[in-house]
Amino acid sequence: MSLNSHATWKRHLLTEVVGLIENERYPAAVERLHKALSRAPQDPDFLYPLSTCQRKLHELDAALGTLARLDELRPNFAATFLERGRTLVALQKPEEALASFERCVRINPAYVGGWVGILEVSTAKANPELRQEAREQAGYLKSLDQQLVLVLRTLYDSETLKAEQLCRSYLKKNPKSVEAMRILARIGTQLGILDDAEFILESACEFEPDNFSARLEYIDVLHKRQNYEKSLEQSERLLHSQPTNQLFRLSHANQLLAIGQVDNALKIYGEILSRKGANPLARPRLFLTRGHAFKTVGNVDKAIADYRTAYEKRTDFGDAYWSLANLKTYRFTQEELGQMHRLVESSQTPVEDRVHFCFALGKAYEDAEDYKVSYPFYEQGNQLNKQRLRYNSEEMTKRLRLQEEVFTSEFLSSRRGFGCDYPDPIFIVGLPRAGSTLLEQILASHSLVEGTLELHHIGAYAQKMDGRRKRNDPPRYPLVLRDLRPELARELGQRYVLETSIHRTDKPFFIDKMPNNFRHIGMIDLILPNAKIIDARRHPLSCCFSCYKQLFASGQEFTYGQVEIAKYYNDYCRLMEHWDSVLPDKVLRVHYEDVVADLEQQVRRILDHCGLPFEESCLRYYETERSIRTPSAEQVRQPIYREGLEQWRNFEPWLDPMIETLGSSLSTYPIPSGLS
Repeated sequence: MSLNSHATWKRHLLTEVVGLIENERYPAAVERLHKALSRAPQDPDFLYPLSTCQRKLHELDAALGTLARLDELRPNFAATFLERGRTLVALQKPEEALASFERCVRINPAYVGGWVGILEVSTAKANPELRQEAREQAGYLKSLDQQLVLVLRTLYDSETLKAEQLCRSYLKKNPKSVEAMRILARIGTQLGILDDAEFILESACEFEPDNFSARLEYIDVLHKRQNYEKSLEQSERLLHSQPTNQLFRLSHANQLLAIGQVDNALKIYGEILSRKGANPLARPRLFLTRGHAFKTVGNVDKAIADYRTAYEKRTDFGDAYWSLANLKTYRFTQEELGQMHRLVESSQTPVEDRVHFCFALGKAYEDAEDYKVSYPFYEQGNQLNKQRLRYNSEEMTKRLRLQEEVFTSEFLSSRRGFGCDYPDPIFIVGLPRAGSTLLEQILASHSLVEGTLELHHIGAYAQKMDGRRKRNDPPRYPLVLRDLRPELARELGQRYVLETSIHRTDKPFFIDKMPNNFRHIGMIDLILPNAKIIDARRHPLSCCFSCYKQLFASGQEFTYGQVEIAKYYNDYCRLMEHWDSVLPDKVLRVHYEDVVADLEQQVRRILDHCGLPFEESCLRYYETERSIRTPSAEQVRQPIYREGLEQWRNFEPWLDPMIETLGSSLSTYPIPSGLS
């Protein structure tokens, strides 16, 4: 049978089965489904309606067996857990049913039956927060047009492009549907098209100014775009309308945290979480967020307490365990290790959580110096994450080569005088885990320099210039910069300084430590010719393996494969050589090993490059109290960190792909005498 004829047969049969089920002719439906399975035993589409019929006929054990087969053929299918929950209710097993319903809505929150099931089997005393969430979600889904529910289900099933098509089709017929606009903005956010999402939600808020859900999502997109001035303004608008609304207070606290007002944010989080009785906001994610805030200001004990509360509230909350591991100083108990082992091996654990457990277990066994056990967890976590991402190392190489093609010496010299002349920014570029946080902490210890965070503005400008492209369309950026007019270059530079001002006080200089800005040094020189740039460089294997064992919150997709990270390192080195050639003396290269070997000499080099007078406080950088939001936060609060120089050697037996790919980058890397 051809594929087309099989698909036609299957479609007709399923249509017939649906009709039989709607008319409660379950035995006839079962008969047809069994015949279909004898013809196509590995087709999961026949198993779900079969399990439904078996439940309706009270053949409950058979129904569970059918669902087990379905789970093997189609893992993480929300409908499987919905039907399993209903079957377990029929078997009078409410606790197991509740777990299945929860699993259903965690995979796909657009299944109203899962939320309704939670309300039916949970108790107000044991599950007040979960019940409140279920009431809210079930009510929302029931209020939607069924076509929009289908869009949401499609979106949560990771069929993003199909969901976008369905949603746009709906909007053509209903152009002022704010709910459809919210969903389309969510799709845009998932695809990383944040400027479109912002525009859509801004329009939605204009259509319905009192639609608080739309405004909260608008704030969230502004936050993701690091447009904190505007997100703060919008959150203040909501709070002014309802000062005691806890959800609005939470949104406002998140904006305060983003701009560095950590103490004010922590105060609000504390007030929200201290409320008595059912508190729908006291969910695992809020405890995780507050834990991150405590970590940022160096209050490790309170961070640990919140991370633990987060996983106590949701047993398989992998991010809570990884956050404990990511403190770098935390040591797991045997009970925690056992729990992680059970969850990482369970097919019921969502993939995202399994990734977190893998990296947490890798770190736990590395700390215990059991490297043979540690490495497979790092490898598994990387493989799982790599499967979820779309990173293409060949495409990245081509994009970086385009920088060399556009930014020639002639191109740059012919555009001298472009840009705005503000000297405020100090860019620290390179790869993650190369020592940039240490350099930032040293510079931020100077009285004239403001430490901020990894700012996304330069990358966002590049993305906007590139525009929305189909996968096979050629890139527009950086080629479009050939047509950049002097006044637009000046405007972009001014916009950058203005948009980042929310992170600053009155200090004349500030740091942007987004490592990926090394890709855009040419554009930075065009729009901010007086900005200072520092390249944080670290030994190839130290840097690459440190990236490989780090689970990043977002981005840095090149780090989830030994070959991929090594190729990226080589491409980075090549591009930096190009910048050295066409922009001599523009970039100061600082090797991490040199900082370890002679801190004062390197501090003086850095300050000289930035045109700053020497200050002793830069040598005592670990005494500087400020918020630090990177994985190295605890390390840079200590005197010079030597222990990480050669941690990769513990894993050398498993790093052949990385070593082979790095090639000459290893033999040519300069290591100070005494550290080799």
